[in-house]
Formats: sequence, C-alpha cells, structure tokens
Amino acid sequence: MHLSTIVGLLQNAALLLALGVLYDLLGARSRSRRLDLPAVITGLALGGIGIAVMLTRWEFGNGVVFDTRSVLLGVAGFFLGTVPTAIAVIITAAFRLIQGGAGAWTGVGVIVTSAALGLGWRWARRRKPADAYLWELYLFGVVVHAAMLLWMLTLPQTMSGAVLRAIGLPVMLIYPFATALLGRLLANHEIRRRITEELRESEARYRNLSTGLEELVRARTAELDQRLTEIRALNEAMTELLAESHRANQRLLATQNELQEANAELESFAYSVSHDLRAPLRAIDGFSQILVEEWGSWLPEQAQHYLGVVRRNAVAMGQLITDLLRFSRLSRQPLERCSVAIDPLVREVLGALLAEEGERQVEVVLGDLQPCQADAPLLQQVWTNLLSNALKYTRSREVARIEIGCEKTDRELVYSVRDNGVGFDMEYVDKLFGIFQRLHRSEDYEGTGVGLAIVQRIVRRHGGRVWAEAEQEGPEAGATFFFTIPAPGDASPV
Repeated sequence: MHLSTIVGLLQNAALLLALGVLYDLLGARSRSRRLDLPAVITGLALGGIGIAVMLTRWEFGNGVVFDTRSVLLGVAGFFLGTVPTAIAVIITAAFRLIQGGAGAWTGVGVIVTSAALGLGWRWARRRKPADAYLWELYLFGVVVHAAMLLWMLTLPQTMSGAVLRAIGLPVMLIYPFATALLGRLLANHEIRRRITEELRESEARYRNLSTGLEELVRARTAELDQRLTEIRALNEAMTELLAESHRANQRLLATQNELQEANAELESFAYSVSHDLRAPLRAIDGFSQILVEEWGSWLPEQAQHYLGVVRRNAVAMGQLITDLLRFSRLSRQPLERCSVAIDPLVREVLGALLAEEGERQVEVVLGDLQPCQADAPLLQQVWTNLLSNALKYTRSREVARIEIGCEKTDRELVYSVRDNGVGFDMEYVDKLFGIFQRLHRSEDYEGTGVGLAIVQRIVRRHGGRVWAEAEQEGPEAGATFFFTIPAPGDASPV
C-alpha cells in the first residue's frame, strides 16, 4: 500500500469524524422525514463530505477507485434518516458519474446500496439508532461491505476478479470496523444530546414548578379549607343517615319477623288443611268403591262411568295431598348430613322403580357416582322423583335410555339424569320447578306437578342448584336434569 493511499485513508478518517461533528450540530434536528431546512442543510453537508472523501481515494486501476463513501452513506442512512441521506446519495452519485471511468456505474450502485441498507436497517430494528450496540454496528458494516464487494462483479470480467482478490480481505477487515467506530461515535453524540435535552427540560420544569409552587400552595390551602367545610357537612349528613339506617334496619327486622311468623302460620295452615282433607277423601273413595263392588251391576252404564271418574279423581287428589304434605314438611324437617354413597342409593331406587315397569325395555347407563355429604332420606327422594320422571316421559320410546352421571368440581358435585323421552320446550323452562306447574297434558302423563318443586326445595336446602335442558326433536331429543351438592365446607343449608 503506497504512502498516498495511507494519506488518503487518514483524510477519509478525518472527514468521517467531521460527519460526527455535523451530526452533533445538525443531525439531532433532521431525523424527521419531513422536508425541513435543517434536514436539507444536513444532506448538503453530507454530500460535500462525500465529495471530499471521493477526492481522497485509492485508485486501483483506470476508473476503479475506493474510498470510505460506503461507510459514510451507510451510517448516514442508519442515523440521519431519509431526507439527508437521499440528498447525499444524489450529490455523491452525480459526482461519481462526473469522475467517470470503468467503475462509474458500479460506484453509483455502491452509493445507493449502502444508503438503502442503512435506511432499511434503521427501519427494521424499530428502536432508536443510539441504542445500537457495538457488535450490531460491526455486523451492519459487514453487511454493507459484503454488498459493496458483490457490486465489484459488475465490473468488466477481466477486472472484477483482480479487484476482489486485491481488496476483498482488506475491505472486510477494515471497513466494518470503521463503520462500527463511526456509528458508535454518532451514537455517543446522540446519547449526549438526549441527556442534554432531558436536563434542559428538567431545568425548565423545575423553574416552572418553583415559580408556581407558592401560588399552588395558596390554591391548595384554600381548596383544603373548602374541603374541610364540606367534610364537616358530610359528617353531619352521614350521622343522620346512619341514624335513619338504624331505624330502617329495626323496621326491616320487625317486618322479617312478621314475615317468618306468617310463613310459619301459612305452612301450618297448609299442613292442617291437607291433613284434614284426607278423612273426607277416604270416605268418598271408600263409599264409591262399595257402590261399584256391591251395586255396580244394578247401576246403568253411565252411572258406573261416573263412579269410575269419582274414584280416579279421589285417588289423584289423595296423591296431590300426599305430595303437598311432603312439600310442606320440607321446610320444618331439619337436615341431618352424613356421608351418602350415591351409587348403591341410585341402584336401590332404580330397582324399586323398574320393578313396576314390567317387561318394558329400559337401558340404564350408570357413571362414576361420587359420594357426598347430604341428608340421605331427602336425597333419596330427589333421585326417586328424577328417575320416575325419566321413566314416565320415555314410555313412548321402544327402548328407553337413561344415563346417570356425575362431575366433580372444586366446590361441588354435579349429578345429572338424562333420558331420551319427549323433552320439553325450553321457552318454558323457568316454570318447570314451580309447584303445580306441568308442561305436558295430564291426560298424556300422570302426576301432580309437585315432584320437581320438591326436588328444588331439597337441593336448595342443601345449598345446591337445580336446572334442566331439553330437546324435542332430532337424535338428541330428550331431557337432562342437573342438581349440585356442595363439597364439604361449602354447604350452607337454606
């Protein structure tokens, strides 16, 4: 390497340092993509530095020259942004064409590629250029100058191989390092500028704060006095409100006691009425049976029919009274919780119910029924009502299918009874658990409309929930009834 080359590189280095000074003076205000005056001035200055760099070149051969314009334009694109870099590209590219020679268009390609890689790198990282580490700047230099060497392939074939052999290794050893150093210099300038601006803003805020502090204290003091006055008035109003709330609570307690007494009297009345209705009902049923058995053959056919209607209604009313008595007892009967094994309990209930079904085909699927803490007799009543409903509403099916399942959660056990029966309209699901509520005609399905109300009362007394889902058409037709029993420790009897 000749002395003139060394002098040229030193001059290039000095000019690149001038870029750092230029960035410190103007670059901080020209990073915007707007075409403003500082950005244009910075671009013109960059173009001037680029021309100066290109005038202190190392000439490989006729028209093939090397300098640090790739370092200059790559770092400019990365740190200064679009407008200044674009102006510098236009100036340096025009000057390179004026210089001419075999490598003129190759030189223009290097100029445009270096600047484009700088801008692309700036855009892709989406962080401030000043935050770049030294290793990232070195990697950026490697990418830029690898692209520069690729442009050497556009030289005439007799020249490109010689150029790459002569400059390939020096370029990849020196230029990325120069790129990293220049980039670090500009990054340090940016960090110092940012710190200076923050200090200046902090000082301005401090001066403003000091200027307005006294006035703020006076305003706050006046506001505090007003707030204290409002708080005193609010305390007085709160005292009166608490007194009124206490009086309202007393009235509410009195009303609650009256309501409990009224409920107790109503339940007692319902129990008494239901109990007292049994005697005349037994008389009606008994004497009508005597008429049928002893004088039935003497009576006209229409009279026999009327007696049959009387007997059937007497039996239905007797069942209704039995259900009402059972429903009214649920409020007075205390819960006696114990560990209940659900699987044998359900099998026992099913055995009793299926014995009454005769030769009917019923397919029963039993899941893993987890034990729970509950009142065993009351829980047996729940299973009896749900399973008898499932058997009743599947009578129209050639093969009835009943699935009994259980799902355990952190807080409760969810039991379910699913059948493939006639289902019900989900529009009326809210009426399903009401007393005397029926969603099917009594002529089609017997019952009093109390069974599901009893299920709901028992489950709620255990602190659980009960609901139903149904489909009336399709392969999934049928109904599913769910009820929950809280896990031990979560139960709160009602």
